[in-house]
Amino acid sequence: LFRRKLRYKNLFPNYVITSGNIGVEDSKKFFPNANVVSIPSIKIKWKKSLREINNNYVCFIDENINYSPDSKLLKQTFCNNVDDYYKNINLLLDKIEDWFSIQIVICTKNENNNIEKKNNFYENRTVISGKTLELIQHSNFIIGHGSLAIDQAIASKKHVLIINDKNLTNFKRRPWARYDYFLKNKRINSDEIIKRDIDNLLSSDLEYYDKYIEDYLKQRDVTENFAKIISNFI
Repeated sequence: LFRRKLRYKNLFPNYVITSGNIGVEDSKKFFPNANVVSIPSIKIKWKKSLREINNNYVCFIDENINYSPDSKLLKQTFCNNVDDYYKNINLLLDKIEDWFSIQIVICTKNENNNIEKKNNFYENRTVISGKTLELIQHSNFIIGHGSLAIDQAIASKKHVLIINDKNLTNFKRRPWARYDYFLKNKRINSDEIIKRDIDNLLSSDLEYYDKYIEDYLKQRDVTENFAKIISNFI
């Protein structure tokens, strides 16, 4: 807290735009003289989009394990054995498709030049780029590690199967703590998941998501969209 106050000590904004109860509380704490404007998080697609796929499906959220720009910039390793990682993930996806007779769609960031590569990584499964949030809205459930797209799954009230893999490094795992703390289902290694784990997940109540949404994504009394709220202050 002290470090954050020190970081902002020379900033004196007239307005601070933020989302959720915690965002508002922190903004008032760090910028007591500013007008705090609470908006729905711009990370979330709040309006229901049209379906990209007509049939039932499950989203797996890809995280660029083998060629992440972040890992190169920070000179850190995300994965100790990329081939073994994809082997484990594909075996898990095979099992889930077999257990539930459902298609798994790979959701990637907007990287048009990498679609062919991703197809190879995921054994020619359907790979869709730049539509992750829209696909999550209509997915039966979500599989992922710690992508911020999980926020969309929470906002859309989707069950999230959070997984680990023995090949991923602690540096890669570090940002996952937020979801590990909040989600009631515990993270499981990709090669240890059994059908009962997913059955239990899918039968769980998601009412507790409301607290996360209100704390981080949208306060309960915020009913207008971002553009309408901001226009009131212009």
